[in-house]
Amino acid sequence: RRPPRSTQGVSSAASDVYKRQCRGSPQPVGAIASIGPSIGPCCYEVGDEVAGPFAARFGSDVMQGRKLDLRLAARRALEPLGVAQIETIDVCTACDQRRFFSHRRDEGRTGRQWLVVFIEEGST
Repeated sequence: RRPPRSTQGVSSAASDVYKRQCRGSPQPVGAIASIGPSIGPCCYEVGDEVAGPFAARFGSDVMQGRKLDLRLAARRALEPLGVAQIETIDVCTACDQRRFFSHRRDEGRTGRQWLVVFIEEGST
């Protein structure tokens, strides 16, 4: 059985691109990642069908009771790749209604947020 798609989200997609670009280099250099804003562990309550696979893949401490820490899971997905620097923006999109959309808070009425990935020439 495959894990829930959410455990294979943006972090996994970014890591796949990174692995292909580095072409198996044992010591990729210069990679920097920024995580967030995203729904925070203060607001992201999940059921066992999500909690179990996330805890199994990223460690039990990604769960705080019934609440999932997506930022910590994303960090755990990037660390084994040798990302040199990982910064986290600790802003919860569900809490900050003025600046962000939130699928959960807004009951599905949302806008979109973007992910930007770039590779500087000569960095691989």
